[in-house]
Amino acid sequence: MEKKKIIIITNYFYPENFKINDIAFDLSTNNYDVTVVTGVPNYPAGKFYDGYGFCKNNHEILNNVKIHRIPQIPRGNGSKLRLVLNYISYLISLFIYCFYISFFKKFDLIFVHHVSPIFVALPAIFLKKIQKIKIIFWNLDLWPEAVTHYIRNLFFKKIIGYVLKIVVKFIYQNIDVLLISSKSFKNHAKSMGYTKDVIFFPNWAEDLFLKPKKNKKIGKYFNLMFAGNIGKGQDIENLFNAIKETISLDRKIRWLIVGDGRMLNWLKSKVEKHKIQGNVIIYGSNPLNKMPEFYKKADAMVITLAKGSAYAKTIPAKLQSYMAFEKPILGMIDGEAASIINESQCGYCVKSGEYKSFSNNIIKIKALKYSQLKRMGSNANKYYLDKFSKEKTFKKLYSEINKILWN
Repeated sequence: MEKKKIIIITNYFYPENFKINDIAFDLSTNNYDVTVVTGVPNYPAGKFYDGYGFCKNNHEILNNVKIHRIPQIPRGNGSKLRLVLNYISYLISLFIYCFYISFFKKFDLIFVHHVSPIFVALPAIFLKKIQKIKIIFWNLDLWPEAVTHYIRNLFFKKIIGYVLKIVVKFIYQNIDVLLISSKSFKNHAKSMGYTKDVIFFPNWAEDLFLKPKKNKKIGKYFNLMFAGNIGKGQDIENLFNAIKETISLDRKIRWLIVGDGRMLNWLKSKVEKHKIQGNVIIYGSNPLNKMPEFYKKADAMVITLAKGSAYAKTIPAKLQSYMAFEKPILGMIDGEAASIINESQCGYCVKSGEYKSFSNNIIKIKALKYSQLKRMGSNANKYYLDKFSKEKTFKKLYSEINKILWN
């Protein structure tokens, strides 16, 4: 039997670390013909990865997945201008490429991976209309809130929000199956006029976070680890306020920061200015396969997000890896992620921005016995396996794909 052909449209793909990698490679393993249309890898550092460029390594085959990398301007230092240029250049290239392949390559299904911006769905809808096929849309960000959240001028906020809402409603009207990474997204989709299937399809932890491990009390310091993107959205300013606060209260608290992002240099400068390098170790960006070794250093993991309705409705992907790795979790975060921490009894959580209460929770968790910390970690792992495991999540995906392709 001829393989069914699936085209995946995504801003980001391997060697960038996003869950869409797992989906593409798993589909290929399960006898689907998979094509990925993506940009030139440059996230999060903002410059092209070694071996890649505008005209370098644009077509690859990895694990039988055909990858086409279309031209885009790299994110650079993450300024608003560079981000806009990055998004627009990818969108223009994507429109041109989808126009070309719509007439010369036939597909059976389109899968759109939406991190941001949502406009990546527009070329996919064009391809859908020409080839008369269906779209599965995996939504990991809320629009127009993701944009209007940053607009301070009320007049422009209203105008831009109105225009974006028209675009977003058009997109929702033209997708066939909606996968949502957070249950909070369901009401948002309905408010945008979406009336078809909505499937809860959360992020999962990579298998390497589930390998047998021996978590043990570590040295003379109580190590807190923050891993992942270091940007405005992660409320790094209040995270640093908590860092200062906790170190002033207890010099046996040490912060381990693993990741990269627009505010990494800001954070480094603050640590140097306040002369707390001995209690704050910044490792920078590291490959995924090294992350378990960093996680082992931690007594508890930290997750933060800025205030705002769009943030409150999201579940940061690192929460699942924290839980899978059986670590207690300290949150300064609102919404669904906070509910998960509280419901699973895997740690303590305060509202976004409340760094003093967050700091108090850190002092509180440091005072616990090792057996109590271990119980929190165990609770996290059990909740992960029940709600977020890759196996359970992928069963949902294949069920939806089979309904479209075989019914």
